[in-house]
Amino acid sequence: MFKVTVLSLISMMGFSHAENANETPLLVIPSANDLVDESELFGHGARLDNFLSTTTDAAPVESTSLSLSYDSQHLYVAGRVSAFALDPVSNMSDSFKAQALARDEAVTKDDSVEIRLQREDGTRFSIAVNALGTIEDTYYGAQPDKSWNGDFSVTAQKQEGYWQFLLTIPFSAIGLSDVSKGEGVMFNALRHDSRTHEWSMVDAQGLQLIFGDDSAYAQVDHFEQPITSTTTISAKVKSADGQTVTWVREILQNNIVMAEIDGSLVARNDPVTFDLSNTGKNAVAGNKERLSIFADGDVIYRSPAFARQNEVAGIRIQASAEVPFTLTCNGSVLSSGSRTVENVMASLASGANELLVQIPSEHGFNVKIYGPDGTLLESEGSWVKVESVGDEAVYKKTVAFQVTRLSPNNANDIYALAADSALFFHWDGGGLKNWTSPEAVHDFNLVIDVPVGIEFLGASGYLPEPTAATDAGITPLPELAQYTWEAVGEITRNGQSYERILISRNTPVVLSSQRESWLERTQRRPNGMVFGIRDARESSEDEVPPLYYSMMAQDIVEIPTPLNFKLLPELDGEAPEKIILSLYTRLGMIKDQELLEALFETISSAGINELFGDTASAYPLEIGLRQSGFCNFGQSNWLGFGGGSIMTDEVIEAYPEAQAINFYGKKMGTPCLAWLAEHEEAWPLIEEQVALMAKRNPSMTHFFWDYEFPPFPEGIHAYPMFSKFGIETFKHEFDIDEVLTPEIIREKYADEWVAYTCNKIAKVLERLQVETAKYGMQMGMYSGYHMPYTQRRYNVDWEKYGPFLDHAYCGYSKDLGLIDETRRALGGTPLVGGVLSQGPSAPKRSAAFMMRTLINHRGGLLFWYEGGGFDSETLAPIAEVSRLASAYEPFILDGERVAYPEVKDAYGDNVIFLHLEDDILIFLLNEGNQAKRFQFELPSDIAENYTAEGREHRSGEAITETVDPGSVYAILLRESGARK
Repeated sequence: MFKVTVLSLISMMGFSHAENANETPLLVIPSANDLVDESELFGHGARLDNFLSTTTDAAPVESTSLSLSYDSQHLYVAGRVSAFALDPVSNMSDSFKAQALARDEAVTKDDSVEIRLQREDGTRFSIAVNALGTIEDTYYGAQPDKSWNGDFSVTAQKQEGYWQFLLTIPFSAIGLSDVSKGEGVMFNALRHDSRTHEWSMVDAQGLQLIFGDDSAYAQVDHFEQPITSTTTISAKVKSADGQTVTWVREILQNNIVMAEIDGSLVARNDPVTFDLSNTGKNAVAGNKERLSIFADGDVIYRSPAFARQNEVAGIRIQASAEVPFTLTCNGSVLSSGSRTVENVMASLASGANELLVQIPSEHGFNVKIYGPDGTLLESEGSWVKVESVGDEAVYKKTVAFQVTRLSPNNANDIYALAADSALFFHWDGGGLKNWTSPEAVHDFNLVIDVPVGIEFLGASGYLPEPTAATDAGITPLPELAQYTWEAVGEITRNGQSYERILISRNTPVVLSSQRESWLERTQRRPNGMVFGIRDARESSEDEVPPLYYSMMAQDIVEIPTPLNFKLLPELDGEAPEKIILSLYTRLGMIKDQELLEALFETISSAGINELFGDTASAYPLEIGLRQSGFCNFGQSNWLGFGGGSIMTDEVIEAYPEAQAINFYGKKMGTPCLAWLAEHEEAWPLIEEQVALMAKRNPSMTHFFWDYEFPPFPEGIHAYPMFSKFGIETFKHEFDIDEVLTPEIIREKYADEWVAYTCNKIAKVLERLQVETAKYGMQMGMYSGYHMPYTQRRYNVDWEKYGPFLDHAYCGYSKDLGLIDETRRALGGTPLVGGVLSQGPSAPKRSAAFMMRTLINHRGGLLFWYEGGGFDSETLAPIAEVSRLASAYEPFILDGERVAYPEVKDAYGDNVIFLHLEDDILIFLLNEGNQAKRFQFELPSDIAENYTAEGREHRSGEAITETVDPGSVYAILLRESGARK
């Protein structure tokens, strides 16, 4: 590590330091008229190049690097925003979208980087910049204020393949006075890629910048440091005549040539060095590396890493004709003036790739395309004549690569199969990533090549979600896409036999690269498809060949994408009796009953005892899997909250005065909850909806209300209390004489309004608990933890709501004080904690992390994993937790947590003591990725009087155990001589 003046970055899990801020910074700041010098921007400073996609948790298609430094008055953020190196179009400087010219225009819709800062008092700032140097900044006080302009300056410049900027942030502009005293600010950065419609972020939780520390070195915890050395890698010298050296370098991925880099330089007797744009750890531009050419042809070169493992495909082409022809790929000429093409290589980027053959008219040609694994690409996609050029014709073939995306999307592309479980993959039915054609594809087929020994369980579409308030149970809304599948024979890949499955769809697929809203994705999701597989081989020790999937449609053919597998033992989970282990799944409405049953059996085998999500099947309850329904008050023409909602159309029709208005006076589709809380005559209509919900979901045992709707417009304002009745009742209860509007209420009576609305929701909960109990359901509710902020932000007061709930759900804090305060407010109602992993990526949370969350909350865990299916690497730690929760349920529910300083000082909360009556339970938690050895002496009063696993523990004797990575070890201590 080199010694520089930079700021310290502290991740949410670690700490690091910086030198004295009073020294002169090494980062040179150019004037506004100067061009940005890359060597000055990226030579020094804390380096951040770990941007991850906000939807896939994987490295984004296009990379971003930041360099941070500061002096006593300013924070400097230098950025390099790169294109995808193997896409010629995106590498042109004009390809970067930069349309916002005036301050506070829609910069974030351009190619942009947004810097987010938050002071310790919670005050937030957002500063977005584009490639023209336009700034869009926002101050977040009680309300977002875009009219506020901070004293920020930016210099920006476009280059071929990237754009770069330097943003200067005066500390005074963000309310920091004297950074030499160690003031800090939370930091995050987002990059918007307008070409791929992708957002990427530095860190999901944010980093803490600490200024003014006097430590000697700069560190960036949890991120790979910039590479400063060179690496010797052989390159092929094509020619060397004493004056010029021409060379070529093959870029390999999995031992497959993916691309070639070539060039020529003047040969010298001493090394000649020059800079190459290269990546940080996962992208295609960033760190500056050196390439040295010697007269004898040796090359020192560091090859670039691709954006992510499968973002580039290398194909090989063989072609022949009776006359010379020209072959191009994405505008690059592969061969011209020849009658044959032998194994020419072409690189494909994600999305549509265009192959063109230009040949004299009336002449035919033959082309064979081999994929990255050497397999001949299927030739169903035809060549289409697109134009004539004089006496020649031009033919086109569209080769797609990674436009069909299945979820879950594991970051390492390896899925785990357990011996007793099925693995499911979900395709969302449309909006295929990076596709550019708006035309619908009518003869869409999904091709699945399943290695022999893996059982294909079937493919299925979905049942329509119930959306109308009728007694029909399920009302189709429009007709959903349906899928059929058939086995069409065997093929061979690399000597391995595969069964080919052809999945067809009965309605067209619209291929689009547009970024859909959440509601659009929600509405489209039921038109998707699920297929399942299971390990059916006699020996589970054999290597599992990859499964391949690809799309075929019209003249489009897609290079197959591999799904790689590893094997795990049986899940062997054991569901606890009272502790809730609830798993979210959106696959519960699969139309095929056998496939659905295989899904539920897999979930149950992990020890899960509650299914979170809609299902029209009674099978979960038959195998001991309760169902918790996601419910809200809605309207029958709104699909936003799914089919479990209580539809309130009839309430508003019968009682027009019940209709809510929003903050701005617009009529809403739901009743005012303040009105509903005070009018019993409307509740028979609500009971009818509860009865329909129970009928539609025969396994449903829990009514789950996700209530995160603020009393004033901050986010989704779906359940406003504003109505004539609501405002008049509020005036009466708080003895207010003046005329009230929503604006006046917020300005003058905000605290009173929050108390009023929480009281009304408590009354609604009280009645809902009665109505749902008639149909054998318990009442549950989800929101934030108990504190004044939650009341103002989410309209939730757990002290008021606890008496009318059977379970309360919160996530995802590690703050034990905050959790304990929420448990206190609930007054004995069990609290279930959340384990969250949003987006399509498959979650990877350790059993130790889950167990800690369970012990903190005591009532259970809600695994909110938004992947389309759950592989066994996800379910295995859940199974481990379920076994422990079942074996030690009384301790987790009611044990007293005791902290022994002599142990806590050494191991923190990685050693947890729970006392219950005469017994003591010790949990050893290892959240790390290496085995951890615990060795500590028991407190003397325990060591003298308790026995662990049949061994006598005397004063001074140590507990010594080694715990596997990510795992939990439990030690039960019984009073010596007591029951065994």
